[in-house]
Amino acid sequence: MRWSDLVEGLFKDILELKTIDAHEHLLPEEEYLEQEYCGLNLFAGGYIYHDLESAGMPASFKGTMRLGGYRPVAEWWPQIAPYWENVKTTSFSNALRITVRDLYGIQEIDADTIGEIAARVQSDNRRGIYDWIFEEKCKISKVIDCIDRTLFPRDPRFVGITELMKVNIKRSDCIQTLAARSGHSISNLNDFEEAGFDLLERDIRHGSVGFKTIIDDRCEPDKDAAEKEFTWLKSDPTGMKGRFSSYPKALSDYLFDRWLNVAARANVPVAVHSGYWGDFRKLDPKFIYSFAPRRSDIHFDLFHLGMPMVREAAMIGKNLPNVSLNLTWCPIISQRQTISILNEIIDLVPLNKIIAFGGDYRVCVQKVYGHLVMMKEVLATILGDRIQSSDFGTNTALKIAQRWLYDNAIELYHLGVAR
Repeated sequence: MRWSDLVEGLFKDILELKTIDAHEHLLPEEEYLEQEYCGLNLFAGGYIYHDLESAGMPASFKGTMRLGGYRPVAEWWPQIAPYWENVKTTSFSNALRITVRDLYGIQEIDADTIGEIAARVQSDNRRGIYDWIFEEKCKISKVIDCIDRTLFPRDPRFVGITELMKVNIKRSDCIQTLAARSGHSISNLNDFEEAGFDLLERDIRHGSVGFKTIIDDRCEPDKDAAEKEFTWLKSDPTGMKGRFSSYPKALSDYLFDRWLNVAARANVPVAVHSGYWGDFRKLDPKFIYSFAPRRSDIHFDLFHLGMPMVREAAMIGKNLPNVSLNLTWCPIISQRQTISILNEIIDLVPLNKIIAFGGDYRVCVQKVYGHLVMMKEVLATILGDRIQSSDFGTNTALKIAQRWLYDNAIELYHLGVAR
């Protein structure tokens, strides 16, 4: 980005601020290194492969791109190269271009440089890569990781956030799955509830700092209807489609509400995925109104600003006291849209209700760096604009950036409190 000297100076100051990474899907370092990534993961992790598929790359190749193990560049780059020129301007790809520019000193990603990039990724596969990225390059002191585990051996920097819905109620085998995971015998709805309670409470005991779920249009809990659906499901799981129009919704909504009680008792937030992913029409952030107002005993952290429904998400953050706005993933979905809506959010939403950053990566830890740079560019752009408009001064701008990058996540997820 091209900025005035004022904004350029502000960006340099923001680069030095410590950060909480509010959302990742990374394995512990030891397990990450066992994957032996070879460079292809840079195009898979971080979602570039979605853009490549959208540009025409075959889905059959996309399905192999997250696999670990050595694969020669000559095997995979020709599958990507025909589509790379069409996607390298997207925000997904921008995080990669920043990463290879700053970490490896490589200005372009093309046939002439891809071999060196792959070699650098392979040489990164050694113990200490997480220290290098999170501590040295990003100044990240805590990582909230969503991989359904709470313990991360030898890395106190990581804390876990786990699933609220411990099984997918939309699957016909959900009763058997929960019984197997919990060790409970499930013969009635109360057993089903208790099995879920036990798993969630175990997560809290092991240090989970919150739960995660996905946005849905939730009905108020109806135990009678849930009992009927459970009975039908228990007696004839393979006949589900004949029993329900899509899935046992009354059962799902009832268990969702009941299992929220674990979060309420433990005083931990519930992260709610909303917006972009597949058929994003079904992930409308406005659905949070179907449950958040009646569960004022729980704080909900609304992820991704409901992109592309960002203005709706902003109004939700303004109106609902128990909902915060989490910009995890936003800059690499669209950096420009993030700049636009965050500038509006300053006008709309209290400063303590914004969490700026979460990398949201799974197989390419290096790109956490590129993503964080993009978010800090966003902050410098909008806060610099406010300074130039005389809305506030540089000191206030840096305090806002610090609150959004660090303080709010510490407070919301109780990261300074031993559990």
